[in-house]
Amino acid sequence: MSLREYEALTAGTTTYSADRHGPKVLGLGGGRCLKLFRRKRLLSSSALIPYAKRFAVAAERLAQRGIRCVRVRQVARVPAIHRHLVEYDYLAGETLRAELVAAMDQPGQLGDLMGRHAAFIAELHRQRVYFRAVHFNNVIVCPDGELGLIDISEAHVGRLALTPAKRARNFRPMVKYDEDRAALLAYGVERFLADYLAAASLPPRAERRFRRALARIDPLLAGTMAR
Repeated sequence: MSLREYEALTAGTTTYSADRHGPKVLGLGGGRCLKLFRRKRLLSSSALIPYAKRFAVAAERLAQRGIRCVRVRQVARVPAIHRHLVEYDYLAGETLRAELVAAMDQPGQLGDLMGRHAAFIAELHRQRVYFRAVHFNNVIVCPDGELGLIDISEAHVGRLALTPAKRARNFRPMVKYDEDRAALLAYGVERFLADYLAAASLPPRAERRFRRALARIDPLLAGTMAR
């Protein structure tokens, strides 16, 4: 994409996210967004497969499996500003984190959200999806109550089933942020785990391996989940 085309595309946009290097996510209007990717290091895997391409591939593969996510319109490179970009239709709804913060004093609503999220994570794992950034701010509660994913460049759909250890590692982002940890504690960490395991239907041996691996992830998890 030429600089002129890029400037025409981004004229009058709203900046949703930025850092010291410039804008990261722009609102284009009409339900469309533009996500910009820069290469952070000279020697990086993004030199071979840019994150913009990974984002688009992840969106396609997730959609094929019936998992809600953004719909990509185009992927482009803009040499003049040293960026790759993805134009996509955003996923309508509110982040799970925001919904949980609002529900902290409403046990019924909190329980419903956390129970659905536990089942959602189990379904992602059943579909062989490993999303390294699956914290509560990258999960969207859609207007109809279904859950979906955003910021999906690190969502990988594998050919093999996820091992118990890999399933456990995927819980790490869920205890990284204070708001997410607070929601887990308010609901009950063991209760959330029980919801996940009920939906995952792991064989007894795999469940034991999962629990042992999970106990090594974080003290919050180790204190209630080790068996």
